[in-house]
Amino acid sequence: MNVEAIDHLVLTVKDIDVTCSFYARVLGMNVTTFHGSRKALSFGVQKINLHPYGKEFDPKAQAPTPGSADLCFVTSVPIPDVTKHLASCGVNLLEGPVHRTGSRGSMVSVYFRDPDGNLIEVSKYGEALRRYRCFFGPHDYEDDHNHGGDQCQSRKDTSRIEQDE
Repeated sequence: MNVEAIDHLVLTVKDIDVTCSFYARVLGMNVTTFHGSRKALSFGVQKINLHPYGKEFDPKAQAPTPGSADLCFVTSVPIPDVTKHLASCGVNLLEGPVHRTGSRGSMVSVYFRDPDGNLIEVSKYGEALRRYRCFFGPHDYEDDHNHGGDQCQSRKDTSRIEQDE
């Protein structure tokens, strides 16, 4: 046997409509309906099927649970634009931008949670971390960002930085 790709995966969620709205608004995914009223999120050539918690479709995972996934999505959008978009959607970053290693090599990633608490990583390949000036002076995004009890915008407040050119 030789596995070539992932066709789809399944998320068990508390509220299908809330999940569809979040992934469409924040990540630009398309909401599709199949087999009558089942919902999926589609993007590229992949999709995420959605199962309502407590009413999962068979066969299913042994212990389907909302908030148990850790997913990484790849974007072509520059990470500074991603962070601005997330802020405009009211999404709080948990971490990033930070360097990571994905299946194709080096990438820059940001992390946040979806409405069910799943960890979402959005990454861009081929993008170097840039230095930024924040209210507290120049430093890299991946620095600790602890400035005497206050935190730099890369974690919370995107209005306090400018990119060094």
